[in-house]
Amino acid sequence: MIGDYHPAHQDPSFWFDPAAFTAPAAYTYGNSGRNIIVGPGTNQIDFSLFKEIPLPVREGMHLEFRAEAFNLFNKPQFDNPNESGATATAATIGVPGAAALNYAGNPAFFQRTSREIQLALKLYF
Repeated sequence: MIGDYHPAHQDPSFWFDPAAFTAPAAYTYGNSGRNIIVGPGTNQIDFSLFKEIPLPVREGMHLEFRAEAFNLFNKPQFDNPNESGATATAATIGVPGAAALNYAGNPAFFQRTSREIQLALKLYF
């Protein structure tokens, strides 16, 4: 590490300053610590509503209606810098775009997805 890697204005296209890093001399270790660059994290709100409706057909019989929303406000959930959801390769210094947050969400594993809404009916008898 040869400088401060925190940019003056952090945004998804410039998450950290790659010019603050350089390759160490051959057969030596660098001076930066492990995991010093932290990704954007996850920030979402999930919401559920349940309504129980009694049915007069039989005693104890009722219908339950559910409405659930995940990432209710549809806030983008960016992956770590220069990381794709399928390959999960870490940012490599010297590669163009190493400091960019190129991907949002990982639909293959249902992590960090966009807004999802589901409705359900459940009959108890």
